[in-house]
Amino acid sequence: MEKKDFKNFCQLLNFAALATNKDLKSKESIAFYFEVLSDLPFAQVAQAIKKIVQASKFFPTVAEIRETAAGRPEDGAARAWDVAIKAAASIGIGNSVRFEDPRTQYAIARMGGWRQLCNLKIDNQPFERKIFLQFWQEAHDRGITWNSPGVPPVFESLSDRNNRHLNYSHLIRPPVQVGALGQKTELSRKALSGPSAGRLDLSKVLKSMEAKHAKN
Repeated sequence: MEKKDFKNFCQLLNFAALATNKDLKSKESIAFYFEVLSDLPFAQVAQAIKKIVQASKFFPTVAEIRETAAGRPEDGAARAWDVAIKAAASIGIGNSVRFEDPRTQYAIARMGGWRQLCNLKIDNQPFERKIFLQFWQEAHDRGITWNSPGVPPVFESLSDRNNRHLNYSHLIRPPVQVGALGQKTELSRKALSGPSAGRLDLSKVLKSMEAKHAKN
């Protein structure tokens, strides 16, 4: 989870307290829960808490939330692969992307990066899936977080990378945020639906410059 998730996390725990007929949790207690669960994606934590509340009359403990959210590691790795491969097909290499789960981000990076995943041929998917599952399991066993080495904060598209190197920060679009369950942040998707009217398309400019250079 990230700092932006804290408000929704507070509401979620307070709803859980009401559902189990317990006193509302103090900010200190909620902050503690948030801190010790912060390595898990918010969507996964929320789903786990709802599942526990539906089946138990007791307020969920940290251990119960972690066990329910994580499930079996091999199941988590398989779900992460499904999310990643579908995201590659729907988002593509033309957009920058960031997965909510740092284990997924790490596994993709170890495989060769976002561009390689997007260009993966269907015939090669079974083999690459095994590699992804191994790296995801490695990240899980090591307790990989966003602060761990080898976890890129975002997979940049080529155009965004060129814009950054040329200090055209106003042309860099926000990355698509992909949740642990495959959901994409709506705001980012709208921002990435295409350059705004009147904006310079840097990729075309670069191609034009290369063509002129080749003629000379």
